[in-house]
Amino acid sequence: MIHYTNPCEREDCCAMREILNRPEINDFLLGVKLEAAHQVTRWGPEQDRAKGPEEWYWLVGYLAGKALRAQRDDDDGKFMHHLISTAAVLANWHYFASNPAPAPAASKPEAGDE
Repeated sequence: MIHYTNPCEREDCCAMREILNRPEINDFLLGVKLEAAHQVTRWGPEQDRAKGPEEWYWLVGYLAGKALRAQRDDDDGKFMHHLISTAAVLANWHYFASNPAPAPAASKPEAGDE
């Protein structure tokens, strides 16, 4: 069971969480989109935005290694899921690299502080 901070309890929110928390392993592109959304929902965008290139790189390698192990163990379900989760991490890396956090607004001097 995945726990979210202050989860929305509306029926549509619960339905969306159920979709995002159910791995799709047969349709690769759909699975990547759902998994990418699941990762951001589960871990929060602040954590991904704070990752440096090396952290993204090692996460991709770690998940690809899990896919390799699952394939070697003939665990097709886990293998497909790890391929999709690796691709989803790459999709999120691309998103956060392409959409940097906005710079903080410069504060305006108060009247008389000039």
